[in-house]
Amino acid sequence: MSHPNQARLLSGVAIVTGGSSGTGRAIAVALAEAGVETVVVADIREDPREGGDPTPALVERTAPGARAVFVSCNVGGSRREIKRVFEVADKYGRLEVLVNNAAIFRAQTFLDVTDYDLSLTIDVNLRGPFVFAQEAARRMIKNHQGSIINIVSCARGAAGRTVYCTSKAALASFTYSLAAELGPAGVRVNAVTPGLIETAMAMQDQPSPVATLRLDAIPIGRIGQPREVADAVVFLASDRASYINGASILVDGGVANSLFLPESAAGDGMSRG
Repeated sequence: MSHPNQARLLSGVAIVTGGSSGTGRAIAVALAEAGVETVVVADIREDPREGGDPTPALVERTAPGARAVFVSCNVGGSRREIKRVFEVADKYGRLEVLVNNAAIFRAQTFLDVTDYDLSLTIDVNLRGPFVFAQEAARRMIKNHQGSIINIVSCARGAAGRTVYCTSKAALASFTYSLAAELGPAGVRVNAVTPGLIETAMAMQDQPSPVATLRLDAIPIGRIGQPREVADAVVFLASDRASYINGASILVDGGVANSLFLPESAAGDGMSRG
């Protein structure tokens, strides 16, 4: 989805983790369309899960004049590996936006979670964003300007998702604490909280019958699109959100704050809030 007439809202350099596929890919494109001059895509793989051109090629085709580069990076890896992403970004100018989008999810019951499963999920979903934010903040504080945006989740409690939900809840809390600490230095920190979004990874996790059941519980009546998350990111990164700090924008069709019950779940005597 291209927005050729979109006003220039941003500039400089942006880093998007997990930017090769799905929502991260849409975020990279949207940032470039909004004026970011160079988008650095940090991901463990370059080929998009949904197929098609790598994100840098897509960015440069849909946002003429913008540049995008891919840096191979395991977000849950070493600090040295993460620093290499910033060394590449530094070559292209001032870092203005960091989007911590990369995440890992494994559906498994609580009693089946191993130490390896726990460490892997926490490393990618929490420690990685923490280190990325540290490296970004070192640069942004010097310029007294910058925006860090963490992609969290409206899945606050779900069977078979204990580790994932725990890591995302911690990332949300990290967002609010970091906003209080970095705000005085001119760096805003916010979160975007997606619901069920139509990406290759999400649809693999949610086979059609499950996705249909969840669709019944979404008040807006449909699954979200990656671009809808990306547009929220662009807004938070821009000066149009200059007084927004320590906030989380829900992009979930109304699920998190709704008492909506589908017809199939509403029994006799049950009311809908």
